[in-house]
Amino acid sequence: MLNSINRPASIGRRFVGALVDLFLVFFLTVLINTYISTPIANKVADLEVKETLHADYQEVYYKIAIEYEIGTYEREGNNIVFTYDKEFAELSQEDQQKIVDQFNSDEDVIAISEKINALTRKLNNIYFVVVAASLLIPELLIFLIIPLLLKGNATPGQALMKLSTIHKGDFEAKRFQIVLRFISIFLIETLLVYYFSPTLAIILSPMISLIIMAVSSTNSAIHDMLSSTKVVKNDAMVFEDYHAKVEYLNQSKKLKDVNKVYDADTQELRDNFKFIDEQEEIIKNSPQEEEE
Repeated sequence: MLNSINRPASIGRRFVGALVDLFLVFFLTVLINTYISTPIANKVADLEVKETLHADYQEVYYKIAIEYEIGTYEREGNNIVFTYDKEFAELSQEDQQKIVDQFNSDEDVIAISEKINALTRKLNNIYFVVVAASLLIPELLIFLIIPLLLKGNATPGQALMKLSTIHKGDFEAKRFQIVLRFISIFLIETLLVYYFSPTLAIILSPMISLIIMAVSSTNSAIHDMLSSTKVVKNDAMVFEDYHAKVEYLNQSKKLKDVNKVYDADTQELRDNFKFIDEQEEIIKNSPQEEEE
């Protein structure tokens, strides 16, 4: 692969463009999550909770609540929690501990607790899928559909900053590279970060990309490296293919060789003129012989 003749876009310009893209993704994600994904997920979660707490385990559920008078299982978001009754809360700490010990050792309680734990994991999976779907649609639009439609495969933020995405060898990026770029952004830089830190995903993801770009010699983020692409300014020289670049470099080399010959001839001519000037100056300043 021939070395690149285009310098990558500056980190500052790329970061501003990325902030614009992230704002659009965040705005669209909030809209989708609020009005579409979460309502659907809540209905699914309600059905799961109802099936677990009021179907197969209905008798056990009420037995626990009536026998121990300790509290009931309730759903809070995507978690199932045990809420204590007011009467239980008014008991002394010693009496509360006795009831809790009996409660925790009850076989029926142990059975339903296992069921609740399984249900909680299922609810967590449901809401993770919901968040993933809410992120997928905006990122699909911002990082795949729009780049495939715009000149230079630019995202909205890149288009605003007059940037383009090209093959790292200065060729036009292929469609599969833009697709791979999107997959890298969604799976690695979004879902993976969200999985480990949901609350910090929106902050960590751009920070990680910025750090990697800063330490990279080509200002490349993870998705650039995996898709063999780079971001350049719109005035960069982009070739159709490898042969077009080779032809350009050959022509450039020939032109440089011609310029070298021209420069050499020009320098020689300048040296001759300089020599003539020096001789004239010597003659002019030499003492003239007296006429006889």
